Amino acid sequence: MAGLPPFSGFIGKLLILNAAFDTTYAAWIWAVILIASLISVVGFARAGSVLFWKAQSVERDETAEPSPAPSGLSYVAVGGLITLLVGHTVFAGPATQYTSAISAQLFAPEQYLSTVLETPGKLSDPTEGAH
Repeated sequence: MAGLPPFSGFIGKLLILNAAFDTTYAAWIWAVILIASLISVVGFARAGSVLFWKAQSVERDETAEPSPAPSGLSYVAVGGLITLLVGHTVFAGPATQYTSAISAQLFAPEQYLSTVLETPGKLSDPTEGAH
């Protein structure tokens, strides 16, 4: 969320900042993105400190049943998400090249249109010359 390295959000933030470099609003875009990242980092740090420091001051209810141990499937799910996060970071270059090629095709549809609209064997129009 905050776009800090080594996570994949950092690469996305760098790509946005790089794309905004040559625009007339580059200073505004950089300021908004970097200030939003700073606010996110401060907010997450405050939430984390409140969560961890307040957890010690809660009294324990001795009559409550202990919660069951997490199942193996929950560890697999968390491990899978962490693996995907690392994969997004490691393979950011190929993913960026792939999405750049997609955007180039979207902004230059001539090849697509010629392929789709091209007829392999042009049939004569039966109404042609009927007038």
